[in-house]
Amino acid sequence: MTDDRTAIVSGAASGIGLATARRLAAQGWTLALVDLDAAAVKEAVDFPLEGHLVRATDISDPDQVSGLFAQVEAELGPLKAVANVAGLTVVEDGRIEDVSLEVFDRVVGVNLRGNFLMCKGAIPALRAAGGGAIVNVGSVASVLGTGGAAYVSSKHGLAGLTRQIAYRYAAENIRCSLVCPGPTDTPMIAIARAKGTVPAAPGAIPRDVTADEVASFIAYLVGDDAAMVTGSVHVVDGGMSQH
Repeated sequence: MTDDRTAIVSGAASGIGLATARRLAAQGWTLALVDLDAAAVKEAVDFPLEGHLVRATDISDPDQVSGLFAQVEAELGPLKAVANVAGLTVVEDGRIEDVSLEVFDRVVGVNLRGNFLMCKGAIPALRAAGGGAIVNVGSVASVLGTGGAAYVSSKHGLAGLTRQIAYRYAAENIRCSLVCPGPTDTPMIAIARAKGTVPAAPGAIPRDVTADEVASFIAYLVGDDAAMVTGSVHVVDGGMSQH
């Protein structure tokens, strides 16, 4: 590694999480790469894993999240950034009258509760390091009503959580921002399209966002160039949400 910056990236086995891991590794960050399946991370990553940590973690489980932060502190040193990319959408999530409580709890359990736990664990670690950045990954559904009832609720909630953290911890040099991708070329987009929850967007750039385009913005937000960026919601959607 070229410096002592350490970051956690969740959802690192595919999509935006994997693209973020690649970006940060290329910039010299030491990484804790987190996903439900550690083997999937090791198979997907195409950079040397020496010096990095790969860990299977269910972010909706408080004991597993606590164990993650303890291991990062013990093995990688001071934490400077957390990229909360892990998220969930399911085919059964649609109109509120059709969404079961089980589906709602499952989606919110990962997308909001899970990221709540990750942020909660990050605060003392970032404080001990003298400050740092949390970047939460929402969705265009954080600012629009498109998508399933559970998914939209979870992503709107993540926007509120992001702003609350930014407000409460700015004085400690702990930043928190939200990135909201539009339809992105990742495995999750197939589920959204199967549900018919990706609306036409006249006036928007007529293609999906790439995972690397989102990752490049995450990499900016955790870096020193974004030292005064906090509490903000950044939409990366080709203009979809302006209509």
